[in-house]
Amino acid sequence: MMFQKGNPMSQQQGCMKYMFLALPLLTAWIAYTVPAAVGFYWICSTVFGFVQTLIMNKFYSPDILNAKAEAAHVARLELDEKNY
Repeated sequence: MMFQKGNPMSQQQGCMKYMFLALPLLTAWIAYTVPAAVGFYWICSTVFGFVQTLIMNKFYSPDILNAKAEAAHVARLELDEKNY
């Protein structure tokens, strides 16, 4: 059985930092080597996805969804109390 030395979270953060820096460079290199339409498509797709994520998070944030669910639950409980 092998034991890990050090903090596994710090190792994971180091890997994430590497990927955070390396992946955009790799994507830029691939976009440079393929025809221009592919790079343009990637840029448009990324921008559209980013805007879509912002809009979805604004209207469907976890806080808003939890508040709506709790309000519906309270309303059901009140309705059940009225019926009995």
